[in-house]
Amino acid sequence: AGFNALKATSTQKTAPFSLPQGLNLGEGAGFWVVEEEKGAVERGVEVAGEVMGYAFAADAHHPTAPDPRGDGAYRTMKKSLERASVTLSDLGCISAHGTGTEANDRTETKALKKLLGDLSVPVHSLKSQVGHCLGAAGILEATAALVAMRNDTIPATVNFTEPRPGCDLDYVPNHPQKREYDAFLSCNYAFGGNNAGVVVGKYDHQRGSQSNLDSKLRTVFTGGSAITSLGIGALELIEALDSRKRGLVSNRERVEGNVESTVAGFVQDFSNGDIDRRIDFRGMNRISKYATAAARLALSDAGIRVGPKEGLVTGIVNGVYAGPD
Repeated sequence: AGFNALKATSTQKTAPFSLPQGLNLGEGAGFWVVEEEKGAVERGVEVAGEVMGYAFAADAHHPTAPDPRGDGAYRTMKKSLERASVTLSDLGCISAHGTGTEANDRTETKALKKLLGDLSVPVHSLKSQVGHCLGAAGILEATAALVAMRNDTIPATVNFTEPRPGCDLDYVPNHPQKREYDAFLSCNYAFGGNNAGVVVGKYDHQRGSQSNLDSKLRTVFTGGSAITSLGIGALELIEALDSRKRGLVSNRERVEGNVESTVAGFVQDFSNGDIDRRIDFRGMNRISKYATAAARLALSDAGIRVGPKEGLVTGIVNGVYAGPD
């Protein structure tokens, strides 16, 4: 209802950087296992990727609208790359915020053009497939970008028809690209002018095993998973990206009140048998259910069994969002 009041929703499947404009909401959860490289190497676990650098910036421009100059987004991306010691030519792609709204897409494109200059780097938006998952958007989109990089794929921005005025970059329209690359930049821009970016790279196993692990603290990914309207788990996510599957559906029965848009990305219901029979979902709301399922799958992916001892040194960073019910 809030986004409808802002006239930001679309009655059709959202098409970031394209026409028609407007967003669809979505729901889901994501979870990453992040640890020091030394510990991961000593455990002998497979490392999925490396946190190379990240940055935050604030617009302080408007409660809901981004700075039309794109300054906050530009500073976020630039600082993320600087802290990661990564150049634009090192990037395989950029996972954009890409909401599909007029306020975001033109501003984000302006920031991207300022960052890229004459270089061409593919830009894609997962929101074209799962919708805008609000608090979970960043982790879900970074997860999609991570599994795509590990499978030598640049995801597509689906539902793309024609470029919107002011949006003239390579948005990987409709068809994913098969390409090997070693790093990507993932960015998200929230209400209140809050901006965040992270550079994620492939993990160099040879460098990791031969380096002096005590000389420099490196942070790596050893597991991850996502619960989205595209399916349950990381494998389902990469298959959906490859096949350009859309998780956006029309379901007016789940939307109350006088709201124009009923297109959204709903997570298909699942039970503990699909995740872990020892988990009791019965007392959980949907947000807790999604977060718990994503966490359990990610920990399994990382080969971690969290007990009392491990719980003392294991932290959780969590982002979730549930739809209208």
